[in-house]
Amino acid sequence: MVNPVKELRDRTGWDRRRFAVATGLDYNDIYRAEHGYPSKLPRRMARQLANHAGIIESEVQQQYQSWRQQQREALLEQVGA
Repeated sequence: MVNPVKELRDRTGWDRRRFAVATGLDYNDIYRAEHGYPSKLPRRMARQLANHAGIIESEVQQQYQSWRQQQREALLEQVGA
């Protein structure tokens, strides 16, 4: 599964800076979310991304949480936990 924040940005074909301007979000917040931080998207960020993508906020949150869970499970599998 691909990071849903990165997937939304990739659909536009824009770099992070242009995507940040278009969504009204901070460049660094987008960078962190694409790398799995924070553990849950701030509500404002989820809302802005949802508005930009034409989907509902809870869908953005759910996709992000699912992606993070997959990443966590893959990491635990790698370390043999």
